[in-house]
Amino acid sequence: MTDHIKIIHTEEEYNNALQEVEQYFLSPPKVGTDAGDRFDLLILLIEAYETKKHPIEYPDPVSAIRCRMDDRNLNQRELGCLTGISESKISEVLNYHRGLSLDMIRKLSAVLKIPTDILVQEYPLLRSDLAS
Repeated sequence: MTDHIKIIHTEEEYNNALQEVEQYFLSPPKVGTDAGDRFDLLILLIEAYETKKHPIEYPDPVSAIRCRMDDRNLNQRELGCLTGISESKISEVLNYHRGLSLDMIRKLSAVLKIPTDILVQEYPLLRSDLAS
């Protein structure tokens, strides 16, 4: 049954694979069966195609910080108290006037639970004289 599975190259092949996988959700195949193996292979191929053709981009670090601050109803002063980062530095970061230092990244990640791979991304600054 798995002999007709091939790499997904087009949107049409992608949509066909999605339709087939949907059928398995209605009646899940047993692990270790031909149908179970087919289901697993289709999922892997679909994920690979989505990663290649429809990548999900991370938000820039400042947007991620602002989003978490909004989620937790934090203002700059409160974030400063929680992280030990001065309110003025937080303001500069949030206004794209200062880059994040390694120390800031660690503190913000710990307090706001933002993955460091989001915070370490480069982003444009409005004033480069205050970078880090």
